[in-house]
Amino acid sequence: MKEFEIYKKEINILYVEDDDTTREKLTKFLSRKFNNIESSINGAEGLIKFHEKKSKNEKFDLIISDINMPMMDGITMLEKIREIDSTIPVILITARTETSNLLKAIHLHVEDYITKPLDLEVIDAKLEKITKDLFYRSSYESQKKELENYISIINQEAIVSKINKEGIITFVNEAFCNISLYNEEELIGQPYYITKHPDVSDSIVKNIWKTVLKGETWTGTYKNRAKDNSEYFSKSKIVPLYDSTGKEIEEYLYIQFINTEEEHIKRQNNKNILQQISFYKKSIANMQKELNTSKEETASLIKNMHDYETRYNEINNKRVDLLKQLESYEQNNLENSKLQLMAKKDKNKQFDIIYDSLTKAKSLNAKLEKQIEELLKLEERNNTALESYREKEVDFIKRINNLKDLVSNLENENEKLKTNKSLLSFGK
Repeated sequence: MKEFEIYKKEINILYVEDDDTTREKLTKFLSRKFNNIESSINGAEGLIKFHEKKSKNEKFDLIISDINMPMMDGITMLEKIREIDSTIPVILITARTETSNLLKAIHLHVEDYITKPLDLEVIDAKLEKITKDLFYRSSYESQKKELENYISIINQEAIVSKINKEGIITFVNEAFCNISLYNEEELIGQPYYITKHPDVSDSIVKNIWKTVLKGETWTGTYKNRAKDNSEYFSKSKIVPLYDSTGKEIEEYLYIQFINTEEEHIKRQNNKNILQQISFYKKSIANMQKELNTSKEETASLIKNMHDYETRYNEINNKRVDLLKQLESYEQNNLENSKLQLMAKKDKNKQFDIIYDSLTKAKSLNAKLEKQIEELLKLEERNNTALESYREKEVDFIKRINNLKDLVSNLENENEKLKTNKSLLSFGK
């Protein structure tokens, strides 16, 4: 899992080893798995580093230490560390013959052992197991703290009680006493359904308890009866609370919120806001789709304009070439001396051929000029259409940004409403 890999990289490890070769080899191996490794050459130096870390309000998450070292051995160092921190995991590196030291280490709650000569695969497996335990322990503590914060907030806003595994009330807050009109002494030790209204059948109560026994959260609207026989409805939730292993249920947290008309109005307003947000998001999606279509059409139009421009250049080049040919033809043929033309027997026929060629050339030139004129007009229309698409694109972007701002404001308003709402959903 990604969270575990990130956590594992950042844990702080103290490695204590007097043998330079072993220390260098294992430090290099550990550095590939962890970012924060501090090494010491004996127990005394390791203890000093432990105290230095403590003085900075920091801590080592794991200690790996050899046992036999000069100045101070690993067992003595661990004994002194345990006087300050009884929970930090420790792995001892030991020879197989050190039975007496192993017995001492057991009483000092050593997490695991690594025997010499060092086997990196074995070390890797042990480190993976211990770091996973550390990760789950850290996650549990974090969730526990978060839950305690939630409970503190809920305790101020909601009707709260705690129930043991037998369904008996072990705790009630002031709000519970105020709404039920029972005092704390009358509620502690009673079944959690003491405020059950007669309209709520026993089968419903059994189904509720069956749900929470499976470790699931029960949520629903519950009809209650106070001590003076007045009735009230509550949005209720029963949440299982686990022990540090996360496997065994210790007790249940029972949270209730009075289901008033004001609450109904808030929820309806919240629903309306969510519907508006959904509508505006759909509008933005549709406008975005139109904008994309407009961009595609604009791109196609630009491509066509490029094609027209290429064709225009080709026709214009042909026109220029034809004009040059015509000019050359007129210079070479039409400027001949009238005497030379008159001297030829078929002068009339020759003149007709030349005139006919000249007429065809002029006709072709006229067609080419007409095509050029049409292309110029088409280019002008495309430019106008392109400008229109660009204006439309700017307008779309402006409208989308306005709608996004509106959606953002509505979501902020929705978050404010959620803050003032009940915290029923925290246990799901």
